[in-house]
Amino acid sequence: GSEHYLASLDFISETHVAVQRLPREQQKIDVLVADTTTGGSHVVFTETEETWVDVAPMHWIDTDRFVWLSDRSGFSQLYMVSASSGEVHPIVAGCEEQDVLTIVSVDTTAGDHGAVYFISTTQQEQSDRYLYRVALPPREGDVSGNDPAQPCPCAPERLTPPGCPGTHVYVVSPGGHWAVHTHSSFGRAPT
Repeated sequence: GSEHYLASLDFISETHVAVQRLPREQQKIDVLVADTTTGGSHVVFTETEETWVDVAPMHWIDTDRFVWLSDRSGFSQLYMVSASSGEVHPIVAGCEEQDVLTIVSVDTTAGDHGAVYFISTTQQEQSDRYLYRVALPPREGDVSGNDPAQPCPCAPERLTPPGCPGTHVYVVSPGGHWAVHTHSSFGRAPT
């Protein structure tokens, strides 16, 4: 049918909102950008799956680019999407065969171009959860990966200290200056 669900709505500027729209079958998700002054909208990105499309938050870097979590490769990975061109490129290199479980924070002020903080596993420790950071590509040539100063995709940096197996949960403050870290493992209560 023509029935749709609106999964999320994000203000990306004073006059534009981004909306995730799914049909009842939930095998496709459209990202639309709507102009709040005219009411007009257009699809800027579509993702489809034969079985089911997971709804994940969009993390807008600016009015044209957003970070997208998708399992299009067979593993849940981070992608940079250009709303103007529809191009989709991976952000993380070197851990393509492990899942990015969740995005903790996107900080557009970190480093030269910003960073994404995310929780992932390792191939050796699939049940453990660790915090990683990966740099965002620069605005110019942002998703092409051709900028020699900041190639895209980038290798992630593990921030969770080594020798600390288990599950790590982070709640990051607005602005990314503070975080609450909780650690637990089999036989050890969360601290």
